[in-house]
Amino acid sequence: KEDIAGLDLSSTNNHFILSTDTSGVNYDRCDGGITLGTGGQQNFGSLNFNSSGCTLNFSPHSSEYYIKSLTLNGTTMNLAAGDYWVESLTFNGSASTINTNGNVRLFVKNAVNVGSGTQINPQATNFLTLIAYDSVTFNSSNVVFNGYIYSDGTVTINGSDVVNGRITSKNLLMNSNSQVNDATYGSVVPSC
Repeated sequence: KEDIAGLDLSSTNNHFILSTDTSGVNYDRCDGGITLGTGGQQNFGSLNFNSSGCTLNFSPHSSEYYIKSLTLNGTTMNLAAGDYWVESLTFNGSASTINTNGNVRLFVKNAVNVGSGTQINPQATNFLTLIAYDSVTFNSSNVVFNGYIYSDGTVTINGSDVVNGRITSKNLLMNSNSQVNDATYGSVVPSC
């Protein structure tokens, strides 16, 4: 398997870091939001947000988090500055929002399918880099992503989806009225 030019994701130095937690938690109801990592915990198994309207916060007490599986359904997720290693990231049902509170690198091992209406880094005040070890697909329409995407697979943008930033991938497929607008975010360009 060949990697994209300039980014060797299969090298020993760039291997994906797995979560050591195999437990699972389902959040069917969220009252006031959930904050993870306040006690120093960095490893999580499956985190499933089954109810629209949940708010998930990651504590700034750690600069690295490892998650086996993360499912969002109409969830607002607030990421503190740092690195997030997510083996499987799933967007179900209602549109979700991912906010950044500082510069964030989001590493995802498996293919990512982003649901319609999802907003990723909508404020665009901090730098977000998505490093995908597989493909990334923006499904349907009205997805907005502000930041950089590096993918070792194909990035597909459909409908009226918009990426404000840059994309580096093996293949880029743009369908219908999708857009990629060159933009730089935050004060620091991250190194991978």
